[in-house]
Amino acid sequence: MRIGLVSQSYDNRTGIGRIVKALALEFVGLGHAVSCAAQHFEDVDRRITECHVPSLSSSKALNKILFTLNGSPFSGGEVDIINTFGVGRGANIVTAQSCHRAGMELLRSKSDQFLESRGLGLYDRVSLIDERVLLTVPTTKRIMAVSQLVKSQIETFYKVAPEKVTVVPNGVDYTLFKALRTRVDRSGQRMSLGFSPDDFVLLFVGNEFGRKGLKTLLQSLAALNDRKLRLLVVGGGDRQAYERRTAELGIMDNVSFMGNIPAPETMYLVADAFVIPSLYEPFGIVILEAMAAGVPVITSKSCGASEGMTDREHLLLLENPASVEELTEAIGLLSRDETMRRKLIAAGVEKAKEFSWDRIARKVLSVYEDVRRL
Repeated sequence: MRIGLVSQSYDNRTGIGRIVKALALEFVGLGHAVSCAAQHFEDVDRRITECHVPSLSSSKALNKILFTLNGSPFSGGEVDIINTFGVGRGANIVTAQSCHRAGMELLRSKSDQFLESRGLGLYDRVSLIDERVLLTVPTTKRIMAVSQLVKSQIETFYKVAPEKVTVVPNGVDYTLFKALRTRVDRSGQRMSLGFSPDDFVLLFVGNEFGRKGLKTLLQSLAALNDRKLRLLVVGGGDRQAYERRTAELGIMDNVSFMGNIPAPETMYLVADAFVIPSLYEPFGIVILEAMAAGVPVITSKSCGASEGMTDREHLLLLENPASVEELTEAIGLLSRDETMRRKLIAAGVEKAKEFSWDRIARKVLSVYEDVRRL
């Protein structure tokens, strides 16, 4: 099959860039011809054809506009399937990593949970236009939603017929994390970051601190008032606002803001628990990564990646991710109960296998074949 993938990036720096790269590598490994249209490429396998789309600047919003103005990146007959990840026009399959409209409405109702300012900026406006067009245009034959949550939101907000939307989750590089579990010097790496053997290290990974619930996590850490509880924050959110809150709560010695780092996957091996109390999480690959790395997880019950998982069996699920009391109780439980941690680690590693990219790629290819028969 000749497959055309369309996204703003093909790299390991962005979530969608990593997803597209992982799928492309699986597809060519199975013998398919793959072309990728993107504005930014990094470390591209020689078997994959690059189709460079012009970009103007570092502005994601302006680049999305330019992507649309550039038209369809593939001419007629060049590929059998065009699968877009939220940009461009002319695709017959749309992968929906979220329902941006539903997310914006939900987050507006939870504005008190944000320390940074959040309004309807240019990127959000452009994304809403792209989403509406891509999900409702007649040329779109199938929508792949990354979770049942996203599928339901698309059907509700855009009146799309249920049979047109198929749930195909994101995957995880299970082989990589399996290797890291045996290869990384956990004790040495913890020591290099200033942690003692009896510190209990929490890990938070995400670029949108407000949406991901960092405010609640900081408040819970302060409520626990335990100098042995340490938090690593990895990601590129509004760091200054959250550093100020950390100082106000008197927990500066407990929290390390790492920013964006070149190999974030190694941070999982440092942690005793992974915490991501997201207000809106249409999927959350970081949850699967933590599980694959053998780290117990605390996250929101409504998180897309946790669909089909059981509270206190695979991970700890929060009914209300904005509740400081509920999150404080969950962190306290994991920090005290080694038996619970071991149980979640074992079940999480096994569950993560179900999301390995080789399995997910075959599910995606099955949707491609269905569309080709239409």
